[in-house]
Amino acid sequence: MSKPNINLEELLKEGIISKENADDIRQYYQSKNEGSSNRLFLVFGLLGAVLVGLGIILIIANNWDSFSKVTKTVLAFVPLVIGQGFCTYSLLKMPDNKTWREAASSFTFFAVGAGIALISQIYHIQGSTAEFLLTWMLLTLPLVYVMNSSMTSLLYILGVSYYATELGYFDYPTKEPYLYWLMILAIMPFIVRLQSRLPSSNFVRFHHLFLGLSLTLVLGAFTQSDTKLVFLNYLGLFSLFYLHGHLYRDVGSAFYRMFGGLGAIVLLVVLSFNDFWNFLLNRSVNWVESPSEPEFWILLIVIGAHIFLLTLLFLRKQLDVYNPLMYVYPVVLPIYFFGFANPGMFIFINFMVLVIGVLTILRGNKENNIRTLNFGLVIITALVICRFFDSDIPFTVRGILFLLLGGGFFYANHRMLSSSR
Repeated sequence: MSKPNINLEELLKEGIISKENADDIRQYYQSKNEGSSNRLFLVFGLLGAVLVGLGIILIIANNWDSFSKVTKTVLAFVPLVIGQGFCTYSLLKMPDNKTWREAASSFTFFAVGAGIALISQIYHIQGSTAEFLLTWMLLTLPLVYVMNSSMTSLLYILGVSYYATELGYFDYPTKEPYLYWLMILAIMPFIVRLQSRLPSSNFVRFHHLFLGLSLTLVLGAFTQSDTKLVFLNYLGLFSLFYLHGHLYRDVGSAFYRMFGGLGAIVLLVVLSFNDFWNFLLNRSVNWVESPSEPEFWILLIVIGAHIFLLTLLFLRKQLDVYNPLMYVYPVVLPIYFFGFANPGMFIFINFMVLVIGVLTILRGNKENNIRTLNFGLVIITALVICRFFDSDIPFTVRGILFLLLGGGFFYANHRMLSSSR
């Protein structure tokens, strides 16, 4: 650090840079040198908070039966009081210490859940797991904003997702978790502010990851009848992820492009099976009852979102003619419904997946992007493998085709690596 300081003083003396510029440069090098150690302290701080919380719970649990009801009630609030004490100390004495803030808020998050569970057990308060999770998340949501805690925000997203899946998949009778959308919207201002302040942080990346996985997991919970609109809604969700990844260039773009593109291809490969279309024919959509079902309204929202994103991409001149994954949903949407009356549509889907693979290879070659090239080769390989298990092709022919595909992988990668040198 001494050498850059001398240079900065010389630049200041000569009037080349201002004092503000010098302070910014010093702060940059200081954060660069201390970033890895700060992250290490943060990780150990969070780990320590979790271990301390678990230790308190285990000690109390070991002697729980010997305590009176009053003692149990007091002990149920002990972790919560300790957590609030740590949070208060962090806010008043160490407001700029991220490690303290994250550790204290994470400890308090688990203390709230433990307190609810213990009080319910002591006084025999009846309730389902979904109700417990809903109460827990609502009580800890303010903690995210008060403590400005990214870790608590991630835990909140996990808890909200667990609540939605518990209510929509496992409770009997199951219910659509409509409150999930409001609870996710409640955390969005924090995520937007986090991204604007620290656009390249790992916490921003994890928030994109958790949100994407949460939406994917919970979407199937909004299934009320035996319609097959859910499959189409999932294809639309993955397509929206992919379009979002191309529209906004941030730290989450790569994840949305990868996750959305891979999910869309997997569903298209499923559609390429004739047996799946036979399954759809036996369970076609009941259009008389559809407007009263959540899947139908989600379908309309997904279609509207596609129109919006495609329009934005068009206005920004970001639509890529050589990128067929951008147009998957608008093409498959009419085919999906038309296939209910035409079981031979699986042939068109096979051709479509083949075209997507070829165009992806061409795009990877054009952009000199080896990952895009290999993704196209993987698409074609997956299609060929599925057709091998789906038809009576002789083993000799299958072996020859696999050899050709493997040779194509080696040749395409070798050619691209050679041209990049």
